[in-house]
Amino acid sequence: KLEEAAGHYREVIRLEPATAIVHCKLGSALEKQGKTAEAILRYREALRIDPDLKEARSRLNAALQRKK
Repeated sequence: KLEEAAGHYREVIRLEPATAIVHCKLGSALEKQGKTAEAILRYREALRIDPDLKEARSRLNAALQRKK
């Protein structure tokens, strides 16, 4: 189910690459699959697009803490 969700998020990003929240949601789905490094990249991309996206900042910080 998570892989299916990730696939849908990737398709939205393909169509609308500058949608920060979708990058964040993809990051969350990836992280739940144990793909923390890829999730961190997605959270960072979300913040590049929208530096004020609190959800992405929060998830990025949590992922970086777990990665230590």
